[in-house]
Amino acid sequence: MAVVGIIEASRLTGRSRQTIWRATKAGKVSCTRVDGLPRYDTAELLRAFPTKPTAAPTPEAPAAPEAGALVAELRDRLASVEADKAQLRADLEAEREERRRLLAVIERLQLTDQRTKDTPKGGGKTPRRERRPTPKPEPKPAPIVQPVGVFDVLAAMLRGRR
Repeated sequence: MAVVGIIEASRLTGRSRQTIWRATKAGKVSCTRVDGLPRYDTAELLRAFPTKPTAAPTPEAPAAPEAGALVAELRDRLASVEADKAQLRADLEAEREERRRLLAVIERLQLTDQRTKDTPKGGGKTPRRERRPTPKPEPKPAPIVQPVGVFDVLAAMLRGRR
């Protein structure tokens, strides 16, 4: 009696772990718990999930192709790949030569800032209008309180309104 975990059980039966777990919950497969982990008896797994018989190999296996024909086909493929490689190298060299030629043209022209003195730094765009500052409202003067009595005078002095 061999006991396996759920991952090994799924590997042995060819079913997913979820399928085995659902079968356990439904009571189709029994399991025991060892250290809190489910363990399955292999005989129980084979009973619940019978394996499909594999097809026996037929005695008349298809004949292997001739080795000479295979070698000839591989040589043709190799020649084709070599030709493609040579063409790619030629294209790469042509691209490098064109790059060298264009860099030489750029160096000869010595591209610099070609703006005139009256052209603004923004590239010919008209400058934005400057915003006028918004006038700040003048602070309102503190109201003048006319004291009526001694206590009013003292209260006004404490408030700083006098």
